[in-house]
Amino acid sequence: MTVLRMARPTTRQGSRKVQFSKKVPADLREKARGKRLPLRVGNEVRTVKVGEKVSVSTRTADPIEGNRRHADLTQQVEAFFESLRQAPKPLSIKQQFAFAGAMRAFVIEMFDEDPLRADEWRSMRPVALRLLNEDLVDQRPFKVGEKVTWETVEGSKAVIDYFKPTINHVAVRSGIWPAEDDFELLTPKMIAAMDEAAEISMRKAEGDYSPDAGASRYPELLQVKEQVREPEERLSITDLFDSWSEMHIGAGKAEGTIADYAGKIASLKDFLCHDDAQRVIVNDVWRWANHLSEAKKLSARTINGKYVAAVGAVFEAARRSGKLDANPAKGVRLTPPRPRKVRNKGYSTDEAVRILKAALAAPSTLSARWSPWNKSAIRWGPWICAHTGCRITEAMQLRKEDLLLEEGVLCLRITPEGGSVKSGHFRLVPVHQQLLDLGLEEFFKRSAEGALFFEPQQTDAEAHKAAQNAGDKIRDWIKCDPSLKVPHVQPNHAWRHRFKSEAIDVGMDDRLSKALMGHADTNVSSSYGRNSMKALQRAIGLMRRYETGL
Repeated sequence: MTVLRMARPTTRQGSRKVQFSKKVPADLREKARGKRLPLRVGNEVRTVKVGEKVSVSTRTADPIEGNRRHADLTQQVEAFFESLRQAPKPLSIKQQFAFAGAMRAFVIEMFDEDPLRADEWRSMRPVALRLLNEDLVDQRPFKVGEKVTWETVEGSKAVIDYFKPTINHVAVRSGIWPAEDDFELLTPKMIAAMDEAAEISMRKAEGDYSPDAGASRYPELLQVKEQVREPEERLSITDLFDSWSEMHIGAGKAEGTIADYAGKIASLKDFLCHDDAQRVIVNDVWRWANHLSEAKKLSARTINGKYVAAVGAVFEAARRSGKLDANPAKGVRLTPPRPRKVRNKGYSTDEAVRILKAALAAPSTLSARWSPWNKSAIRWGPWICAHTGCRITEAMQLRKEDLLLEEGVLCLRITPEGGSVKSGHFRLVPVHQQLLDLGLEEFFKRSAEGALFFEPQQTDAEAHKAAQNAGDKIRDWIKCDPSLKVPHVQPNHAWRHRFKSEAIDVGMDDRLSKALMGHADTNVSSSYGRNSMKALQRAIGLMRRYETGL
Protein backbone atom coordinates (compact mmCIF):
# COMPACT_ATOMS: atom_id res chain seq x y z
CA MET A 1 0.00 0.00 0.00
CA THR A 2 1.34 3.42 -0.92
CA VAL A 3 1.61 5.76 2.05
CA LEU A 4 1.42 9.48 1.26
CA ARG A 5 2.89 12.13 3.49
CA MET A 6 0.41 14.56 4.98
CA ALA A 7 0.41 17.92 3.20
CA ARG A 8 2.09 20.57 5.33
CA PRO A 9 2.13 24.36 5.04
CA THR A 10 5.21 25.57 3.15
CA THR A 11 6.47 28.75 1.57
CA ARG A 12 7.61 29.21 -2.01
CA GLN A 13 11.01 30.66 -2.83
CA GLY A 14 10.62 34.38 -3.34
CA SER A 15 7.27 34.54 -1.55
CA ARG A 16 6.31 34.81 2.11
CA LYS A 17 2.80 33.49 1.50
CA VAL A 18 1.91 30.07 2.89
CA GLN A 19 1.56 27.48 0.11
CA PHE A 20 -0.63 24.39 -0.10
CA SER A 21 0.61 21.37 -2.05
CA LYS A 22 -0.63 17.81 -1.86
CA LYS A 23 0.37 14.85 -4.02
CA VAL A 24 -2.36 13.06 -5.91
CA PRO A 25 -2.55 9.41 -4.76
CA ALA A 26 -1.06 7.01 -7.30
CA ASP A 27 -4.37 5.20 -7.84
CA LEU A 28 -6.08 8.46 -8.82
CA ARG A 29 -3.48 10.15 -11.00
CA GLU A 30 -5.00 9.11 -14.32
CA LYS A 31 -8.51 10.11 -13.25
CA ALA A 32 -7.44 13.40 -11.69
CA ARG A 33 -4.88 14.65 -14.22
CA GLY A 34 -6.10 17.71 -16.12
CA LYS A 35 -9.26 18.27 -14.12
CA ARG A 36 -10.04 21.83 -13.06
CA LEU A 37 -10.77 21.96 -9.36
CA PRO A 38 -12.39 24.99 -7.71
CA LEU A 39 -11.07 25.54 -4.19
CA ARG A 40 -12.27 27.92 -1.51
CA VAL A 41 -9.28 30.01 -0.32
CA GLY A 42 -10.36 32.46 2.34
CA ASN A 43 -13.14 34.53 0.79
CA GLU A 44 -12.10 33.69 -2.78
CA VAL A 45 -12.59 30.76 -5.12
CA ARG A 46 -9.46 29.67 -6.99
CA THR A 47 -9.66 27.15 -9.81
CA VAL A 48 -6.54 25.00 -10.18
CA LYS A 49 -5.55 22.45 -12.77
CA VAL A 50 -4.71 19.09 -11.22
CA GLY A 51 -1.40 17.49 -12.18
CA GLU A 52 0.92 15.30 -10.12
CA LYS A 53 -0.03 17.56 -7.22
CA VAL A 54 -2.78 19.92 -6.23
CA SER A 55 -1.02 23.20 -5.50
CA VAL A 56 -2.39 26.62 -4.64
CA SER A 57 -1.36 29.65 -2.62
CA THR A 58 -3.29 30.34 0.58
CA ARG A 59 -2.89 34.01 -0.38
CA THR A 60 -1.75 35.03 3.09
CA ALA A 61 1.63 35.39 4.79
CA ASP A 62 0.12 35.26 8.27
CA PRO A 63 1.13 31.88 9.82
CA ILE A 64 -2.05 31.47 11.87
CA GLU A 65 -4.42 32.29 9.02
CA GLY A 66 -2.23 30.27 6.64
CA ASN A 67 -2.56 27.18 8.84
CA ARG A 68 -6.33 27.63 9.06
CA ARG A 69 -6.67 27.91 5.29
CA HIS A 70 -4.27 25.01 4.78
CA ALA A 71 -6.46 22.78 6.97
CA ASP A 72 -9.57 23.84 5.01
CA LEU A 73 -7.85 23.12 1.68
CA THR A 74 -6.75 19.71 2.96
CA GLN A 75 -10.36 18.84 3.70
CA GLN A 76 -11.56 20.05 0.29
CA VAL A 77 -8.88 18.15 -1.63
CA GLU A 78 -9.43 14.95 0.38
CA ALA A 79 -13.15 15.17 -0.44
CA PHE A 80 -12.25 15.55 -4.12
CA PHE A 81 -10.00 12.45 -3.98
CA GLU A 82 -12.75 10.48 -2.26
CA SER A 83 -15.23 11.50 -4.96
CA LEU A 84 -12.91 10.10 -7.63
CA ARG A 85 -12.69 6.76 -5.82
CA GLN A 86 -16.43 6.36 -5.45
CA ALA A 87 -18.72 6.25 -8.46
CA PRO A 88 -21.03 9.28 -8.08
CA LYS A 89 -24.69 8.44 -7.59
CA PRO A 90 -27.35 10.26 -9.67
CA LEU A 91 -28.76 13.22 -7.82
CA SER A 92 -32.41 13.23 -6.83
CA ILE A 93 -34.68 16.06 -7.95
CA LYS A 94 -34.49 17.46 -4.44
CA GLN A 95 -30.69 17.45 -4.46
CA GLN A 96 -30.62 19.18 -7.86
CA PHE A 97 -32.68 22.09 -6.53
CA ALA A 98 -30.60 22.06 -3.34
CA PHE A 99 -27.45 22.47 -5.49
CA ALA A 100 -28.98 25.49 -7.22
CA GLY A 101 -30.11 26.95 -3.92
CA ALA A 102 -26.68 26.54 -2.37
CA MET A 103 -24.98 28.55 -5.11
CA ARG A 104 -27.78 31.12 -5.06
CA ALA A 105 -27.20 31.64 -1.33
CA PHE A 106 -23.43 31.82 -1.81
CA VAL A 107 -23.67 34.58 -4.42
CA ILE A 108 -26.16 36.58 -2.34
CA GLU A 109 -23.96 36.26 0.74
CA MET A 110 -20.82 37.22 -1.19
CA PHE A 111 -22.32 40.56 -2.27
CA ASP A 112 -24.40 41.25 0.82
CA GLU A 113 -22.15 43.98 2.26
CA ASP A 114 -21.24 45.59 -1.06
CA PRO A 115 -23.78 44.64 -3.77
CA LEU A 116 -22.19 46.80 -6.50
CA ARG A 117 -24.41 49.24 -8.44
CA ALA A 118 -27.90 48.42 -9.59
CA ASP A 119 -27.09 49.12 -13.25
CA GLU A 120 -24.22 46.64 -13.09
CA TRP A 121 -26.57 43.91 -11.89
CA ARG A 122 -29.06 44.80 -14.64
CA SER A 123 -26.37 44.22 -17.22
CA MET A 124 -25.12 41.08 -15.54
CA ARG A 125 -28.37 39.18 -15.11
CA PRO A 126 -28.34 36.25 -15.54
CA VAL A 127 -24.59 35.89 -16.01
CA ALA A 128 -23.57 37.23 -12.57
CA LEU A 129 -22.05 33.86 -11.83
CA ARG A 130 -19.11 34.68 -14.07
CA LEU A 131 -17.76 36.78 -11.20
CA LEU A 132 -16.92 33.56 -9.41
CA ASN A 133 -14.81 32.20 -12.27
CA GLU A 134 -13.14 35.13 -13.96
CA ASP A 135 -10.95 32.84 -16.03
CA LEU A 136 -14.13 31.56 -17.78
CA VAL A 137 -15.61 34.99 -18.59
CA ASP A 138 -14.51 34.91 -22.21
CA GLN A 139 -16.06 31.47 -22.66
CA ARG A 140 -19.64 32.54 -21.87
CA PRO A 141 -21.96 31.48 -24.73
CA PHE A 142 -24.29 34.50 -24.43
CA LYS A 143 -24.04 38.27 -24.41
CA VAL A 144 -24.02 40.46 -21.33
CA GLY A 145 -27.53 41.77 -20.69
CA GLU A 146 -29.13 39.10 -22.87
CA LYS A 147 -32.11 37.40 -21.21
CA VAL A 148 -31.14 33.75 -21.18
CA THR A 149 -33.58 30.95 -20.38
CA TRP A 150 -33.03 27.23 -20.66
CA GLU A 151 -35.38 27.12 -23.62
CA THR A 152 -33.14 29.47 -25.63
CA VAL A 153 -29.96 27.48 -25.04
CA GLU A 154 -31.28 23.98 -24.34
CA GLY A 155 -28.74 21.30 -25.12
CA SER A 156 -25.93 23.77 -25.59
CA LYS A 157 -22.74 22.00 -24.54
CA ALA A 158 -21.06 25.38 -24.11
CA VAL A 159 -23.54 26.39 -21.44
CA ILE A 160 -23.17 23.07 -19.63
CA ASP A 161 -19.37 23.38 -19.72
CA TYR A 162 -19.68 26.96 -18.46
CA PHE A 163 -21.61 25.88 -15.39
CA LYS A 164 -19.52 22.78 -14.62
CA PRO A 165 -16.95 24.67 -12.48
CA THR A 166 -19.82 26.33 -10.61
CA ILE A 167 -21.43 22.97 -9.92
CA ASN A 168 -18.07 21.56 -8.86
CA HIS A 169 -17.66 24.50 -6.50
CA VAL A 170 -20.88 23.52 -4.74
CA ALA A 171 -19.62 19.93 -4.68
CA VAL A 172 -16.41 20.99 -2.94
CA ARG A 173 -18.37 22.87 -0.30
CA SER A 174 -20.92 20.11 0.29
CA GLY A 175 -18.95 16.92 -0.29
CA ILE A 176 -21.62 15.73 -2.76
CA TRP A 177 -20.29 15.09 -6.26
CA PRO A 178 -22.75 14.73 -9.16
CA ALA A 179 -22.49 12.11 -11.86
CA GLU A 180 -21.64 13.22 -15.40
CA ASP A 181 -25.27 12.92 -16.54
CA ASP A 182 -26.36 15.26 -13.74
CA PHE A 183 -24.65 18.31 -15.23
CA GLU A 184 -27.24 18.75 -17.99
CA LEU A 185 -30.05 18.40 -15.45
CA LEU A 186 -28.44 20.86 -13.03
CA THR A 187 -27.60 23.61 -15.52
CA PRO A 188 -31.12 25.01 -16.13
CA LYS A 189 -31.76 25.09 -12.39
CA MET A 190 -28.45 26.93 -11.85
CA ILE A 191 -29.34 29.51 -14.51
CA ALA A 192 -32.67 30.22 -12.85
CA ALA A 193 -31.12 30.39 -9.38
CA MET A 194 -28.35 32.74 -10.50
CA ASP A 195 -30.91 34.97 -12.20
CA GLU A 196 -32.72 35.22 -8.85
CA ALA A 197 -29.45 35.95 -7.03
CA ALA A 198 -28.66 38.77 -9.45
CA GLU A 199 -32.17 40.21 -9.01
CA ILE A 200 -31.89 40.18 -5.19
CA SER A 201 -28.42 41.76 -5.31
CA MET A 202 -29.76 44.42 -7.69
CA ARG A 203 -32.52 45.23 -5.17
CA LYS A 204 -29.95 45.50 -2.38
CA ALA A 205 -27.89 47.89 -4.50
CA GLU A 206 -31.02 50.08 -4.64
CA GLY A 207 -31.41 49.90 -0.85
CA ASP A 208 -33.98 47.12 -0.60
CA TYR A 209 -32.76 44.64 2.03
CA SER A 210 -36.15 43.08 2.67
CA PRO A 211 -36.15 39.35 3.58
CA ASP A 212 -35.42 36.90 0.79
CA ALA A 213 -38.78 35.14 0.46
CA GLY A 214 -37.56 32.90 -2.34
CA ALA A 215 -34.85 31.19 -0.27
CA SER A 216 -37.32 28.99 1.60
CA ARG A 217 -38.37 27.14 -1.54
CA TYR A 218 -34.92 25.61 -1.96
CA PRO A 219 -34.21 22.51 0.14
CA GLU A 220 -31.07 22.32 2.29
CA LEU A 221 -28.16 20.55 0.63
CA LEU A 222 -27.51 17.54 2.82
CA GLN A 223 -25.20 14.65 2.08
CA VAL A 224 -27.11 11.39 2.06
CA LYS A 225 -25.10 8.91 4.07
CA GLU A 226 -25.38 5.18 3.81
CA GLN A 227 -26.58 3.28 6.81
CA VAL A 228 -23.55 2.20 8.83
CA ARG A 229 -23.90 -0.52 11.41
CA GLU A 230 -22.85 0.74 14.79
CA PRO A 231 -19.86 -1.13 16.17
CA GLU A 232 -20.60 -3.37 19.09
CA GLU A 233 -18.07 -1.58 21.27
CA ARG A 234 -17.30 2.12 21.21
CA LEU A 235 -13.71 3.23 21.61
CA SER A 236 -13.37 6.45 23.56
CA ILE A 237 -10.50 8.94 23.63
CA THR A 238 -10.40 8.36 27.38
CA ASP A 239 -9.90 4.63 26.76
CA LEU A 240 -6.94 5.37 24.50
CA PHE A 241 -5.40 7.69 27.09
CA ASP A 242 -5.81 5.12 29.86
CA SER A 243 -4.13 2.43 27.72
CA TRP A 244 -1.30 4.77 26.82
CA SER A 245 -0.83 5.69 30.51
CA GLU A 246 -0.46 2.04 31.47
CA MET A 247 2.15 1.48 28.77
CA HIS A 248 3.96 4.67 29.78
CA ILE A 249 4.21 3.64 33.43
CA GLY A 250 5.08 0.07 32.44
CA ALA A 251 8.03 1.40 30.47
CA GLY A 252 9.33 3.13 33.60
CA LYS A 253 8.74 6.65 32.29
CA ALA A 254 7.92 9.77 34.30
CA GLU A 255 4.49 9.96 35.93
CA GLY A 256 4.49 13.71 35.52
CA THR A 257 4.02 13.26 31.78
CA ILE A 258 0.68 11.56 32.40
CA ALA A 259 -0.68 14.54 34.32
CA ASP A 260 0.62 16.87 31.61
CA TYR A 261 -0.91 14.84 28.76
CA ALA A 262 -4.23 14.50 30.62
CA GLY A 263 -4.77 18.24 30.32
CA LYS A 264 -4.01 18.19 26.59
CA ILE A 265 -6.39 15.28 25.96
CA ALA A 266 -9.10 17.06 27.98
CA SER A 267 -8.59 20.16 25.82
CA LEU A 268 -9.18 18.12 22.65
CA LYS A 269 -12.33 16.48 24.04
CA ASP A 270 -13.72 19.83 25.17
CA PHE A 271 -13.13 21.29 21.71
CA LEU A 272 -14.71 18.34 19.88
CA CYS A 273 -17.60 18.05 22.39
CA HIS A 274 -17.37 14.26 22.27
CA ASP A 275 -15.19 11.38 23.49
CA ASP A 276 -15.43 9.08 20.46
CA ALA A 277 -11.94 8.17 19.24
CA GLN A 278 -13.29 6.66 16.01
CA ARG A 279 -14.84 9.97 14.97
CA VAL A 280 -11.60 11.95 15.21
CA ILE A 281 -10.14 12.82 11.80
CA VAL A 282 -7.12 14.81 10.67
CA ASN A 283 -9.15 17.95 10.07
CA ASP A 284 -10.47 17.81 13.65
CA VAL A 285 -6.91 17.99 14.97
CA TRP A 286 -6.07 20.81 12.54
CA ARG A 287 -9.14 22.78 13.69
CA TRP A 288 -8.23 22.20 17.34
CA ALA A 289 -4.63 23.32 16.76
CA ASN A 290 -5.81 26.50 15.04
CA HIS A 291 -8.30 27.10 17.86
CA LEU A 292 -5.48 26.89 20.41
CA SER A 293 -3.54 29.42 18.35
CA GLU A 294 -6.36 31.88 17.67
CA ALA A 295 -8.58 31.61 20.76
CA LYS A 296 -6.07 30.57 23.42
CA LYS A 297 -3.19 32.62 21.97
CA LEU A 298 -0.71 29.75 22.37
CA SER A 299 2.45 29.77 20.28
CA ALA A 300 2.94 27.36 17.39
CA ARG A 301 5.91 25.89 19.25
CA THR A 302 3.78 25.14 22.32
CA ILE A 303 0.94 23.70 20.25
CA ASN A 304 3.24 21.49 18.17
CA GLY A 305 5.55 20.37 20.96
CA LYS A 306 3.02 20.02 23.78
CA TYR A 307 -0.59 19.69 22.65
CA VAL A 308 -0.37 17.96 19.27
CA ALA A 309 2.57 15.86 20.52
CA ALA A 310 0.48 14.58 23.44
CA VAL A 311 -2.52 13.69 21.28
CA GLY A 312 -0.25 12.19 18.64
CA ALA A 313 1.49 9.95 21.19
CA VAL A 314 -1.82 8.62 22.53
CA PHE A 315 -3.34 7.96 19.10
CA GLU A 316 -0.09 6.52 17.74
CA ALA A 317 -0.04 3.99 20.58
CA ALA A 318 -3.60 3.01 19.64
CA ARG A 319 -2.61 2.64 15.98
CA ARG A 320 0.37 0.45 16.79
CA SER A 321 -1.76 -1.78 18.98
CA GLY A 322 -4.31 -2.23 16.20
CA LYS A 323 -7.13 -0.30 17.86
CA LEU A 324 -7.17 2.37 15.15
CA ASP A 325 -6.24 2.33 11.47
CA ALA A 326 -4.58 5.74 11.49
CA ASN A 327 -3.23 8.45 13.75
CA PRO A 328 -5.26 11.63 13.05
CA ALA A 329 -2.56 13.84 14.59
CA LYS A 330 0.14 12.65 12.18
CA GLY A 331 1.41 15.50 10.04
CA VAL A 332 -0.46 18.21 11.95
CA ARG A 333 2.05 20.94 12.62
CA LEU A 334 1.51 24.69 12.67
CA THR A 335 4.08 26.87 10.96
CA PRO A 336 5.71 29.05 13.62
CA PRO A 337 6.62 32.64 12.78
CA ARG A 338 10.27 33.19 12.09
CA PRO A 339 11.89 33.58 15.54
CA ARG A 340 13.46 36.89 16.42
CA LYS A 341 16.55 36.52 18.56
CA VAL A 342 17.17 39.79 20.37
CA ARG A 343 19.53 38.52 23.10
CA ASN A 344 21.11 35.43 24.67
CA LYS A 345 18.74 33.04 26.46
CA GLY A 346 20.79 33.02 29.66
CA TYR A 347 21.30 35.73 32.25
CA SER A 348 24.26 38.04 32.01
CA THR A 349 26.55 38.23 35.05
CA ASP A 350 24.99 41.53 36.20
CA GLU A 351 21.45 40.16 35.81
CA ALA A 352 22.31 36.94 37.65
CA VAL A 353 23.98 38.79 40.55
CA ARG A 354 21.00 41.14 40.88
CA ILE A 355 18.52 38.23 41.20
CA LEU A 356 20.74 36.16 43.50
CA LYS A 357 21.35 39.15 45.75
CA ALA A 358 17.58 39.75 45.98
CA ALA A 359 17.02 36.06 46.76
CA LEU A 360 19.30 36.29 49.81
CA ALA A 361 17.13 39.03 51.26
CA ALA A 362 13.82 37.62 50.03
CA PRO A 363 12.45 35.91 53.19
CA SER A 364 12.56 39.13 55.18
CA THR A 365 11.19 41.30 52.37
CA LEU A 366 8.29 39.11 51.24
CA SER A 367 4.82 39.81 52.60
CA ALA A 368 2.90 37.51 54.93
CA ARG A 369 0.82 36.17 52.03
CA TRP A 370 3.84 34.11 50.95
CA SER A 371 3.97 30.78 52.78
CA PRO A 372 7.19 29.64 54.53
CA TRP A 373 7.53 27.03 51.77
CA ASN A 374 7.42 29.73 49.05
CA LYS A 375 9.86 31.94 50.93
CA SER A 376 12.35 29.07 51.19
CA ALA A 377 11.87 28.32 47.47
CA ILE A 378 12.66 31.93 46.53
CA ARG A 379 15.62 31.99 48.92
CA TRP A 380 17.30 28.83 47.61
CA GLY A 381 15.82 28.02 44.18
CA PRO A 382 17.78 30.56 42.09
CA TRP A 383 21.04 29.74 43.91
CA ILE A 384 20.67 25.97 43.46
CA CYS A 385 19.88 26.41 39.74
CA ALA A 386 22.78 28.84 39.28
CA HIS A 387 25.35 26.42 40.74
CA THR A 388 23.98 23.07 39.45
CA GLY A 389 22.40 23.87 36.08
CA CYS A 390 19.33 21.82 37.09
CA ARG A 391 15.77 22.53 35.98
CA ILE A 392 13.68 24.57 38.41
CA THR A 393 11.25 21.70 39.04
CA GLU A 394 14.17 19.37 39.81
CA ALA A 395 15.42 21.86 42.41
CA MET A 396 11.96 22.35 43.91
CA GLN A 397 11.37 18.60 44.42
CA LEU A 398 14.56 18.11 46.46
CA ARG A 399 13.99 16.32 49.78
CA LYS A 400 15.91 16.32 53.04
CA GLU A 401 17.47 12.97 52.16
CA ASP A 402 18.74 14.28 48.79
CA LEU A 403 21.82 15.88 50.39
CA LEU A 404 24.30 13.03 50.87
CA LEU A 405 27.93 11.98 50.82
CA GLU A 406 29.05 9.94 47.82
CA GLU A 407 32.66 8.81 47.60
CA GLY A 408 33.48 11.44 50.21
CA VAL A 409 31.89 14.24 48.17
CA LEU A 410 28.81 16.15 49.43
CA CYS A 411 26.23 15.96 46.66
CA LEU A 412 22.66 16.87 45.72
CA ARG A 413 20.71 13.87 44.42
CA ILE A 414 18.29 14.72 41.61
CA THR A 415 16.05 11.69 41.25
CA PRO A 416 12.64 10.67 39.83
CA GLU A 417 11.80 9.46 43.33
CA GLY A 418 11.41 13.10 44.32
CA GLY A 419 8.72 13.74 41.71
CA SER A 420 9.94 13.80 38.11
CA VAL A 421 13.17 14.08 36.16
CA LYS A 422 12.95 14.79 32.44
CA SER A 423 15.54 12.16 31.48
CA GLY A 424 14.00 9.59 33.84
CA HIS A 425 17.44 8.96 35.44
CA PHE A 426 18.86 10.11 38.77
CA ARG A 427 22.10 12.06 38.89
CA LEU A 428 24.44 13.38 41.57
CA VAL A 429 25.73 16.95 41.47
CA PRO A 430 28.54 17.99 43.87
CA VAL A 431 27.61 20.98 46.01
CA HIS A 432 29.44 24.16 45.00
CA GLN A 433 31.48 25.75 47.80
CA GLN A 434 29.49 28.99 47.61
CA LEU A 435 26.27 27.08 48.40
CA LEU A 436 27.95 25.64 51.49
CA ASP A 437 29.17 29.10 52.52
CA LEU A 438 25.61 30.39 52.25
CA GLY A 439 24.33 27.70 54.62
CA LEU A 440 22.70 25.16 52.31
CA GLU A 441 23.86 22.21 54.40
CA GLU A 442 22.42 23.76 57.58
CA PHE A 443 19.13 24.44 55.75
CA PHE A 444 18.84 20.76 54.86
CA LYS A 445 19.66 19.65 58.40
CA ARG A 446 17.06 21.83 60.12
CA SER A 447 14.31 21.00 57.58
CA ALA A 448 11.67 18.37 58.33
CA GLU A 449 11.71 15.01 56.58
CA GLY A 450 10.47 14.99 53.03
CA ALA A 451 10.19 17.81 50.49
CA LEU A 452 11.96 21.07 51.27
CA PHE A 453 9.84 23.53 49.29
CA PHE A 454 6.22 22.34 49.52
CA GLU A 455 3.87 20.61 51.91
CA PRO A 456 3.78 16.77 51.98
CA GLN A 457 1.82 15.21 49.11
CA GLN A 458 0.08 11.86 48.78
CA THR A 459 1.36 10.73 45.35
CA ASP A 460 4.36 11.28 43.09
CA ALA A 461 2.13 13.07 40.56
CA GLU A 462 0.90 15.47 43.25
CA ALA A 463 4.49 16.06 44.39
CA HIS A 464 5.53 16.86 40.83
CA LYS A 465 2.66 19.34 40.49
CA ALA A 466 3.55 20.96 43.82
CA ALA A 467 7.18 21.30 42.67
CA GLN A 468 6.00 22.97 39.46
CA ASN A 469 3.88 25.38 41.47
CA ALA A 470 6.86 26.26 43.66
CA GLY A 471 8.90 26.98 40.55
CA ASP A 472 6.06 29.17 39.24
CA LYS A 473 6.21 31.21 42.44
CA ILE A 474 9.89 31.95 41.80
CA ARG A 475 9.09 32.91 38.21
CA ASP A 476 6.31 35.26 39.34
CA TRP A 477 8.55 36.80 42.00
CA ILE A 478 11.13 37.70 39.34
CA LYS A 479 8.65 38.87 36.70
CA CYS A 480 6.63 41.03 39.08
CA ASP A 481 9.65 42.97 40.34
CA PRO A 482 10.68 45.60 37.75
CA SER A 483 14.21 45.65 39.18
CA LEU A 484 14.61 41.89 38.57
CA LYS A 485 12.59 41.23 35.42
CA VAL A 486 14.71 40.59 32.32
CA PRO A 487 12.87 40.91 28.98
CA HIS A 488 13.03 38.10 26.41
CA VAL A 489 14.26 35.37 28.77
CA GLN A 490 12.49 32.64 30.72
CA PRO A 491 13.12 33.57 34.38
CA ASN A 492 13.85 30.05 35.63
CA HIS A 493 15.21 28.32 32.53
CA ALA A 494 17.71 31.14 31.94
CA TRP A 495 19.85 29.62 34.72
CA ARG A 496 20.43 26.44 32.64
CA HIS A 497 21.52 28.50 29.65
CA ARG A 498 23.85 30.54 31.84
CA PHE A 499 25.33 27.45 33.51
CA LYS A 500 26.11 25.92 30.11
CA SER A 501 27.69 29.16 28.87
CA GLU A 502 29.78 29.44 32.03
CA ALA A 503 30.86 25.79 31.73
CA ILE A 504 32.13 26.47 28.21
CA ASP A 505 33.82 29.68 29.37
CA VAL A 506 35.80 27.96 32.15
CA GLY A 507 36.78 25.06 29.89
CA MET A 508 34.68 22.33 31.52
CA ASP A 509 34.73 18.97 29.72
CA ASP A 510 31.53 18.69 27.65
CA ARG A 511 30.87 15.14 28.84
CA LEU A 512 30.96 16.31 32.48
CA SER A 513 28.74 19.35 31.87
CA LYS A 514 26.14 17.10 30.25
CA ALA A 515 26.30 14.72 33.20
CA LEU A 516 25.82 17.57 35.68
CA MET A 517 22.89 19.09 33.76
CA GLY A 518 21.17 15.81 32.92
CA HIS A 519 21.58 16.23 29.16
CA ALA A 520 21.66 13.11 27.01
CA ASP A 521 25.07 12.36 25.52
CA THR A 522 24.63 10.79 22.08
CA ASN A 523 28.36 10.28 21.57
CA VAL A 524 29.15 6.53 21.42
CA SER A 525 32.25 7.05 23.58
CA SER A 526 30.03 8.26 26.45
CA SER A 527 28.95 4.66 27.08
CA TYR A 528 32.54 3.79 28.05
CA GLY A 529 33.89 4.51 31.51
CA ARG A 530 32.10 6.44 34.26
CA ASN A 531 32.06 9.99 35.53
CA SER A 532 33.63 9.70 39.01
CA MET A 533 32.53 11.98 41.83
CA LYS A 534 36.04 13.41 41.98
CA ALA A 535 35.85 14.38 38.31
CA LEU A 536 32.41 15.97 38.80
CA GLN A 537 33.64 17.80 41.89
CA ARG A 538 36.60 19.24 39.97
CA ALA A 539 34.19 20.32 37.22
CA ILE A 540 31.90 22.11 39.69
CA GLY A 541 34.95 23.69 41.28
CA LEU A 542 35.72 25.40 37.98
CA MET A 543 32.46 27.38 38.15
CA ARG A 544 32.98 30.95 39.40
CA ARG A 545 31.39 32.42 42.52
CA TYR A 546 28.78 35.17 42.26
CA GLU A 547 30.03 38.31 43.97
CA THR A 548 26.92 39.68 45.66
CA GLY A 549 28.78 41.72 48.29
CA LEU A 550 26.84 40.01 51.07
